[in-house]
Amino acid sequence: MQPTDELRDKLKNIPLFKKIAEQPALLDRVIAVLEPRSIPKGRKIIGEGDTGEEMYILLKGEIEISRFTLEKESYTVAKLNDAMNIFFGELALVDNDKRSATVTALTDCEILVLTRAKFLELGRDHSDIGWNLALEIAAMVSGRLRKANEDSLVLFEALLNELKE
Repeated sequence: MQPTDELRDKLKNIPLFKKIAEQPALLDRVIAVLEPRSIPKGRKIIGEGDTGEEMYILLKGEIEISRFTLEKESYTVAKLNDAMNIFFGELALVDNDKRSATVTALTDCEILVLTRAKFLELGRDHSDIGWNLALEIAAMVSGRLRKANEDSLVLFEALLNELKE
């Protein structure tokens, strides 16, 4: 993909690329390996439980993130749009594990795709890019883990309080 000022500006506002965006030449190397895709309204981009090896950047449109309950009932986690500088599926760059949610296009969407193979190639050929992307992903995962730990503690305390009554 060819770099444009509009695309550079979009990626500069996405937290995953904040360090790389400080060096335009590095950002252009990332842009070069991104694959544009058009997703029609109603199409599933990611399916909960599917294995994946792609990360997505929402350029235009609106998406819905949903999950299944233990009873296999779907519920909406969030509805997000392109004004929010959204990217998703980034953990697939690190592992080939199962997807934790379903992402569906609520409108016709334009997205950019970074595959795991291209991510690994970037890291191999441009260690500064790979290092910065890996650090940002690790920071995001760490933040989510801390929040999950806090949420677990709150739930545990609520359960204890319920049992005491």
